[in-house]
Amino acid sequence: MTVPLVGETNAMPVPMREVRISNHGKWRHLHWGALYSYYGKTPYFDYIAPDLERIIVNGRQTFLHDFNQELHEAIAEFADLPIELRRLEDVAAEGAVDLRGKIAGKKPDALPITDVAYYQLWSNRYGFVPNLSILDLVMNMGRESIFTLMQMTGHRPE
Repeated sequence: MTVPLVGETNAMPVPMREVRISNHGKWRHLHWGALYSYYGKTPYFDYIAPDLERIIVNGRQTFLHDFNQELHEAIAEFADLPIELRRLEDVAAEGAVDLRGKIAGKKPDALPITDVAYYQLWSNRYGFVPNLSILDLVMNMGRESIFTLMQMTGHRPE
């Protein structure tokens, strides 16, 4: 799914915080329809759907950064993930691990992440599909997602 951007920010020569969302078309309803169609029968959809619908369908975000951050916060809160959101500029000097390369293989990873099979609603039909999204993991595994994420990074639950 793609969020349409305002023309002058579409080429991305501007900082992420300034990239504007375009509200032409009914992309919010189309996104929600796609999520509902694919995840509507997953075990945890009904639990997280109200928050996602509020952000996606009823959201009034002007900037892509704000839209992404609201989704990130809702998913992290639902899955009870111990994630603290901080600005990249604030943590760059602290030697933080940069995982942005995980998106489309732009940069090599500093943290190896391995595929770990988890329950997926459609696996009986298509087999396990790796490398989907945190949303897929949360919709299928709920609060147990954290244990799958720990396995993916080689950590053992305490």
